Amino acid sequence: MKKGWPLWLAGTVGVLVPGAVAARDNVYCFQANVLGTLAEFVVAAPTREGARLATDAALDEIARLDCVLSRHRPDSELRRLNLAREMRVSPDLFAVLNQAEDLQKRSGGAFSARMGAIEALWRAADSSPPDAVALRRAVQSAQQQPYLDHANRIVGRPEGLMFSVDALAKGYIVDRALDAARCTVSPNGVLINIGGDLRCHGRAGCQQSWHVGLADARLPYANAPIVARVKLNNQAIATSGRGMRDRIIGGTAYGTTLSPQNGMPVTAHLAASVVAPTTAEADSLATALLVMPPEQGLSLAARCGAQARITQADGKVLTTADWAYLGEGPSPQQLGRTAGLTRTAGLISVADNDRPSLRPSGWVTDWALQVYYEAFIDLGHRASDYRSPYLVMWISDKAGRPVRTLTIVGKDPEYQQDNHIWWTLYGSRAPKIVEVRSGPTSLSGRYPTFWPGFDDSYSAVAPGEYLLNIETSRERGEHTFRSIPVTIGRKAFEYEIKPTADMGAIKLVFGKQP
Repeated sequence: MKKGWPLWLAGTVGVLVPGAVAARDNVYCFQANVLGTLAEFVVAAPTREGARLATDAALDEIARLDCVLSRHRPDSELRRLNLAREMRVSPDLFAVLNQAEDLQKRSGGAFSARMGAIEALWRAADSSPPDAVALRRAVQSAQQQPYLDHANRIVGRPEGLMFSVDALAKGYIVDRALDAARCTVSPNGVLINIGGDLRCHGRAGCQQSWHVGLADARLPYANAPIVARVKLNNQAIATSGRGMRDRIIGGTAYGTTLSPQNGMPVTAHLAASVVAPTTAEADSLATALLVMPPEQGLSLAARCGAQARITQADGKVLTTADWAYLGEGPSPQQLGRTAGLTRTAGLISVADNDRPSLRPSGWVTDWALQVYYEAFIDLGHRASDYRSPYLVMWISDKAGRPVRTLTIVGKDPEYQQDNHIWWTLYGSRAPKIVEVRSGPTSLSGRYPTFWPGFDDSYSAVAPGEYLLNIETSRERGEHTFRSIPVTIGRKAFEYEIKPTADMGAIKLVFGKQP
C-alpha cells in the first residue's frame, strides 16, 4: 500500500436489511483518502487480516491507475498524451479513451472525454464565467475527432484537443481496484466506494444484497437525508450532479458538469444516478444523463442495460421503468401524456415521500444553520503515521442537552468512545448500522452539514439559543472539543472561525439554504 494514502479502520459494520439482523462479525470497513476524496472499502472476510490484505491490494491498484489517468499529476500518462500529437498508450488509457469515444457516439455527443480545454477555462474563472469567444473556440476544438489505432494502441490528438477522462476514469479505477481485491484471499464480498461511485461483488456478510442510500440531490450537504435506497447484487452505482464541488464564480454557484455542445454547466437536472454492471459504465452514463433531455437519457440507459434515476431542477424525479425492481424506495407512478412524456419512453416519476418536512414551526421558511468544517491538515498529503480524526458534530440546547447529531466520521465504537463528551450523551444511541451512500463526489477532509430545525427523532424544535459542538479524536493523537453558541431566530448571520493547531476551520451561515 502506498504510504501517501494512509488507511484507517472505520470499524466492523452491519449492512442494513429491513426486518433482519445484520451480520457484524466478519464485515470490515476501511477508509482512505484517495483521488482527492474519501474512499470506503467494505470487505466480508473470515478475518480482519484478510480484509486488510484485500484493501491494500485495491489501494495499490488505485495508486497505479492514478499515475495513468490523472489530470492533476504532472507525470501522468494522460498529461503526456495531451502534450503529444501522437502516442502509443497503455492498455488502461486506451480502454478508457475507447469507451469514452463509444459513449460519445451512443449519446449523440452528450458525453465527451475531449473537454480538457473547456474545463481549464472554467477552473481558471474567478470573478466571472469564461470569455464567450474563448469558450466557443474550446468547444470547437473539442468537436475534433481523435485517431484511435486499436491494433497498436496509438492515439492521435488533433491540435487544440485536450483529453479529460474524469467522468469515466474514477469508475474505471473502482472496477480495477475491486478486481485486485478479489484476487487476494477470495473475500466473501467486497464493496469499494470512491467519492460516491461504487461497485460491489459477492455477499454482504450473511446478506445477499448490498443496500445503498441516495441522498437528497437538492441539499448539497454531507448529512443530506436519504430519499431512496437500492439493493445491489454484483453491480455498480454512480451519481453525478450538483453538490459540494460546485464552483463559486463571482458569488454564483456553477455545477461542474459541462455540456459538450456549448461548454456551459448543465442546469436542467440536479443529479443522475445510474446502476450498471460496471462502475465505468455507471459513472459515464450518469454524466451523459445530466446533459441529455430526460426521455432520451433514460432511453439510452435502458439500451445500455442500466437503470437510472434523474432529479430535475424543479425537484421532480424520473426513473427508468425497472428502477423500482432494485428494491427499496418510494412507490413510483407512471407518467402519463399530460406530463409531456409517453409511457413508451419508459419513464417513471417518483415522489420523495420519505423526505422530512424542512419547515419547522417558528423558523423562517427554507432557512437552516449551515456548517462548513474543514480539517486543518491536507488529508491527501499527510505523513504515513497520521490517522484521520474521528469526528462528531452535534447540536445541543444551551444547557448542553443533545438535540441532533449532524455528522459522524469514523464508525468504530472503540475509537468513537474517545470522543467522550458526545459518547457520554449518545453512547446508548450511537449508530449501530452503517449505510453506504452514493452521491456526487465530495472533497476529502471537508464536511459541509446543515441543521434545518429538527431533533434526532425528526421532531421540530423552536428557535432560540443552541450550541454547535465539534469533537475530534485520533487513534494515536490528541482530543479536541469546541462548543460554539448560535442564536436561531429571524436574523441571518455568517461568520468564520480560523483554524487552530488542533482544530480545523469553521464557517457558520444561518439563512436561506442554497
